[in-house]
Amino acid sequence: MRNKFEALCELAWREKWCWNLVCTTCGHCVFRWGLKALARGLHPDDPAWPVHWGPRSTSTELERINGPLHTGGGWPLAEQHAIQACVQGCELRTVVRAVGFPDWLGHFGVVLAYTEDAEAANHAVSDAVAPQLEAMVIPGSPAAIMLKQVQAGRPIRWDDLELVERDFARGAV
Repeated sequence: MRNKFEALCELAWREKWCWNLVCTTCGHCVFRWGLKALARGLHPDDPAWPVHWGPRSTSTELERINGPLHTGGGWPLAEQHAIQACVQGCELRTVVRAVGFPDWLGHFGVVLAYTEDAEAANHAVSDAVAPQLEAMVIPGSPAAIMLKQVQAGRPIRWDDLELVERDFARGAV
């Protein structure tokens, strides 16, 4: 099976899941249920995957199937670590080829937003993706400089991805 995060990104792209962290319409709830399913060990390629969005989907139905979403505060660390593990083995180039720009960055930003506590403690996702992201940005750009700092020991934050979006070198992928 392919990497869970790669599969989640492709599914979210295909079904047009909202990834806007400040969305006041849906609160990117489908994406949050997707992350919860990943944290439970489920795989988006599995036919029994419980999170889909489409004409017959409602948030009420998704909540019935997947349980309530966390409100306020951080997610439990165990869930954050489980999500990090799903992202660690991903090949960002695979995601970039399967998902349109800048959506793949938005998907990654949602992950970073909901794993901030774990990421601050262990930098697991930062260590895995910073070198991959650096290969995709313009050398010497503000994004490249920031990614060098990440590789030197600071965690990447969801808002750092604005630099990556601005300095993304489309021909690098």
